[in-house]
Amino acid sequence: MSEAYWFGHCRLEALTELPPALRGLGFEPGWIEEIHWIHSSSPLDQALFPVTAQFEWHQISHPLRLLHLLLNELIHGQRHTLLWMEKCPHNQYYTTVLGSPATVGRFNLLPTYRLLPLPPVHGNWQKIFTDWQGYLAQADLQTTPDWMVHPSEADQTAQAFFPQTRRIIPPDSMTGIERLAFALEESRSFSASGGLWIDEMSPYLALFIESK
Repeated sequence: MSEAYWFGHCRLEALTELPPALRGLGFEPGWIEEIHWIHSSSPLDQALFPVTAQFEWHQISHPLRLLHLLLNELIHGQRHTLLWMEKCPHNQYYTTVLGSPATVGRFNLLPTYRLLPLPPVHGNWQKIFTDWQGYLAQADLQTTPDWMVHPSEADQTAQAFFPQTRRIIPPDSMTGIERLAFALEESRSFSASGGLWIDEMSPYLALFIESK
């Protein structure tokens, strides 16, 4: 199995900031294969991204499901370098660059995190964590979770399965990818090597995140 990576993120006050923001992360606009617009249309000048496919997800109810699908495409080599653009309140955007090992080799860039989508599990929290713990035990990971984001109703079970983890609670006002970025930044403050991020909405989906 290959891997999927997070190369960096930023908040944009205006879309004119996107090309310099990408260059600040080490990317040229022309290197992006696809842009995925979450809760938004694409207002970009096509001349800025002439060879980039753009997809609009206006009424998506579960953004993490889409993120899972895109990460699995990266893991299986179907795509290599993607841009996630999520609209925030006040007409701002939160963006992140996602990529594969081919992105690392082609552009000589190092990722900040590896993202591993965990398989969907149905049932109570005991069953969910049992299955995820078993999956993580079989995965090729260099670390165990140091931190976790999870719904409040999962708190007792989460602590039973991963007693050494620190819970991070992003503000409710944040969007999906912004909440994930907040957790990543918080985890850096105590030098965490890995984390488990669980969506707030049922059916619950999760990511294992490994610092690179």
